[in-house]
Amino acid sequence: MNKVLASIAGQENVPAESVFTNIQIFKGVPAARVVRIMGQGFGPALGVGCGFCHVIGEYDKDGKTAKKTARLMYQMVTTINRDYVSKVPVQTGRPQPVVNCSTCHRGSTRVGGPPPGQATTRPSQ
Repeated sequence: MNKVLASIAGQENVPAESVFTNIQIFKGVPAARVVRIMGQGFGPALGVGCGFCHVIGEYDKDGKTAKKTARLMYQMVTTINRDYVSKVPVQTGRPQPVVNCSTCHRGSTRVGGPPPGQATTRPSQ
């Protein structure tokens, strides 16, 4: 993640599709935010590094099934939050609950990973 952030120095706030090629689900999102979403969100949620979904050095390529699956899963989570979770009544002053990758993956590439707090093993990248 840090290498990619360093490579986009000066373009951190530019829309991702203007900095990277083959951006499909993060159009309009600042480039650095996209990198952090993947590195600090998706990666830990599944217990993986960049190479699980990406061909390192060729991040725009769609050669890995995991990348295609991640796009579908992101769309699923967005739909769940927009169409269902957003309608759950919340007490005043309490945050609206959200579903994210960790809700189901819990640090594992397989849905229904180990319970929170249990060690996971990282798949090969």
